[in-house]
Amino acid sequence: MVVRVIGISLGVLVLLLVVGGFAVNAWIHGWLRGPEFRGLVEAQSGKALGGTVDLSPLVWSGPSIFSPDMELQGHPGKPLVSLRAQQIRADVNWRAAFSGAWHVRRIDVTRLDLTIHAAPAPAAAKLEAEATAIADTAKATSALPAWLPSRFDLDEVAAQDANASLGVAGNIRNTVLTIQPEGAGWIFECRGGKFEPTVALKSLEIDQLRIRLQQGVVYLTDAELRSSGAGRISANGEIGSPEKPYDVRLNWQNIDAADILDPSWADKLTGLLGGEAGITPGPTGETLARGKFKLTDGTLTGMPLQEDIARFTRAPQFQRMPIHEISSNFATDGRTTDLTDFVLESKGLLRMEGSAQIGEEGTVAGTFEIGVTQQTLQWLPGSQEKVFVESRDGYLWTTVQIGGSLDSPTEDLSSRLAVAMGEQVIDTGVKILENAPQQTKEAVDRVIDILSPLLR
Repeated sequence: MVVRVIGISLGVLVLLLVVGGFAVNAWIHGWLRGPEFRGLVEAQSGKALGGTVDLSPLVWSGPSIFSPDMELQGHPGKPLVSLRAQQIRADVNWRAAFSGAWHVRRIDVTRLDLTIHAAPAPAAAKLEAEATAIADTAKATSALPAWLPSRFDLDEVAAQDANASLGVAGNIRNTVLTIQPEGAGWIFECRGGKFEPTVALKSLEIDQLRIRLQQGVVYLTDAELRSSGAGRISANGEIGSPEKPYDVRLNWQNIDAADILDPSWADKLTGLLGGEAGITPGPTGETLARGKFKLTDGTLTGMPLQEDIARFTRAPQFQRMPIHEISSNFATDGRTTDLTDFVLESKGLLRMEGSAQIGEEGTVAGTFEIGVTQQTLQWLPGSQEKVFVESRDGYLWTTVQIGGSLDSPTEDLSSRLAVAMGEQVIDTGVKILENAPQQTKEAVDRVIDILSPLLR
């Protein structure tokens, strides 16, 4: 009798355990599909990304979770301003729950749109944002049974079509993006797609772009971009630190000048550009860029001054002048650009050295030393005696003032050459006539020959 009672009791206990197991299992599945678990996911995601997350209802299929949409609004002071992910699928490792964590191996996203702000908010706003994130997380976890995990571990997020607005830096379009946690931060890696800078450059192809987001600061650790042809641009720096809203350094090689120049200049100046620059904020919030550039293997054509020089010197190579070098240091605040240590050289024809300032409306003001070869001046009477009076480095030199605008530059060299030629022609003509009274016709022919460049 006792054995029978014990047997029945054990049977009932087993049945209760089985029923209880099914009940607990049903409850867990219901809880996972309910608003409480979704709230926990929203709170943990918001805490990790620094914002308030709104996640569409979850659909379960075995170990995978699907949600059609997730949106985030960043807290004040956080670099991530907004995020929207569409068609989200997560692969969950349920065994990790016994170790105290919801382990997500991979999240696949069909489309991801990000907005990252460069300027950090005041410290008070940051403290408020952190307090809000902590409160949201506490609220979400308060309804969570103590025996269920409250921690989330994520290995990787992969977005097949990602777009990002990076504030003053520009925009990223249609890239393949992977996101991985690293300590207290996140690593973003882009491959393929385009980068659209806010400066005059045309869009660039992305070879590789690696960004680390940590403690409210965006670190651009590695960027390799391609322009048309063999052009390459690399960049690194940081955005959003308390000391500087942004501090980015650029290096470029073999960039086609047509990718940078204004259309009115693109058909006048060709060549390949190399250089480097640093981009930082100015004292009143403007963007400052300082660096240097060098153009090689170029040509210059279509400038009115070139036509004048070719006519005066009887050297047609000035009309389509080969450019062996244009180099300069530069500094710009977006309104004015200062050029210093400027050099332009077409070997065997001329060399320019000096400095200039380009104004907000494209105005130009500068002082240059221009050197030309002695052979170039042979058809310019008086040029060597009255204008190009200094000799060094294989050139004869004079000072030139540049003005006007980029579209219609002016200079004072042509007028000074005309005056010098006129004075020289008069002096030479008088001497010829004085020394050849018996050969008047021949003398007049020589005067006309000397005058011909000026007359034309």
